[in-house]
Amino acid sequence: MNGGSLNILARGSKPDMLALERSLHESLPIGPEEGQLFYIQRQISNGLRPPPVPLVGVMKNVLVLQWPAASESDYLALISMEEALEDRLDGTQSYVDGHDFGSDEMNLFVHTDQPLDAFVEAQSALGSDPRWAGVRAAYRPTDGEEYTIVWPATLEVFSVS
Repeated sequence: MNGGSLNILARGSKPDMLALERSLHESLPIGPEEGQLFYIQRQISNGLRPPPVPLVGVMKNVLVLQWPAASESDYLALISMEEALEDRLDGTQSYVDGHDFGSDEMNLFVHTDQPLDAFVEAQSALGSDPRWAGVRAAYRPTDGEEYTIVWPATLEVFSVS
């Protein structure tokens, strides 16, 4: 939190709190220091005007790594995988832009100009995790909505809820 403070706004079950966090990120202003370009783009698509975000470091594509999710242990695993992937990527070719958890899925967002290379890096970083076997992956242009499926080869439809 970079020396900030935390005010408790609500209390509830883990799923309720994660849903609240997601809702707040989709509707309240987020600055670039949050590192959550996914939510800034979602705000724009919902007709909101988030604060200006510098375009330095913005890449052409967003690779989404997605798993089924339903529990607190899934959320903790997501955070662990996010940290492992951040450690693996150098930030010049690809960088992790955050995560999303809810609607029975969890996602990691990777900004990159080379989505297939970024997927290979993700596989190297996360392939030993038993959850990797259930990964679905696709990418889209940063300013687009249509996904190109990367994995598995049998997957026909990909979306982020």
